[in-house]
Amino acid sequence: MNYKKFLTINIFAFLIGCSSSDLLQRDDYLQVKNQLIGNENPELALKRFPSKERGAFITSMEKAYLSILSGTPYLKDLLYHSELSKKRLRFSASREVQSLFYLETPEGYYASEHEIIWMHILLGWGFAIQGEYEKTCVEARAG
Repeated sequence: MNYKKFLTINIFAFLIGCSSSDLLQRDDYLQVKNQLIGNENPELALKRFPSKERGAFITSMEKAYLSILSGTPYLKDLLYHSELSKKRLRFSASREVQSLFYLETPEGYYASEHEIIWMHILLGWGFAIQGEYEKTCVEARAG
């Protein structure tokens, strides 16, 4: 096989791999959005939540928020990310850099500081609904 053919095939394969995405797109959220805005039904929105990116950081935050709004907080996935953030090596950097990069999640996403704070707020809120007030206080201090 000549060099140009080999290079063309590899570039084509790379582009195909880049174009097929398992990430959620705006259209994937359409049913969730309709349930929240039209019916104000977070429980049904949670049931219709897209299955892509299961366990990812942002998806875990979105699902935790919906479960809290529905009155039955599901915090397991979000708690996993909270524990992971405690174990990760932190570095000293300027405030500007800290606001850009805070925690790299397993899927390669860098959660920023405000997202980590929101994660702790959601966990505290969920623990309060569950009546676990000691854990609520821990999350309040962490956030």
